[in-house]
Amino acid sequence: MICKYCRKEVSNGVGPANGGIITEVLHDLPSSHIFKEAADDHDLDYHSGTTESDRMWADNMFLLRMNNAVHAKCSWYSKWWYFLQAKRNYWAVRKFGNKFFSYHGCRG
Repeated sequence: MICKYCRKEVSNGVGPANGGIITEVLHDLPSSHIFKEAADDHDLDYHSGTTESDRMWADNMFLLRMNNAVHAKCSWYSKWWYFLQAKRNYWAVRKFGNKFFSYHGCRG
């Protein structure tokens, strides 16, 4: 996803940018394909936010978008598993995301 202000590529799917082996492993998980759009939107939100409230909003929207993806893309018998994966991803961004949040907000 490209930032409309600075025209930089700001998304990398599920996992931290420059996360090395962690990002490679996460990209190979089936849940990463289901959550790719939610993760790309989350990366853009992290790129453009400025406050801790913006970060909380971005993380909450990430969880909402992942849950919506589960409803739209998963079979009834696998939804419980992907809802757990969404919670895991949400926990990870709440716990470690502050290192990746911009806090300066891109405005072009």
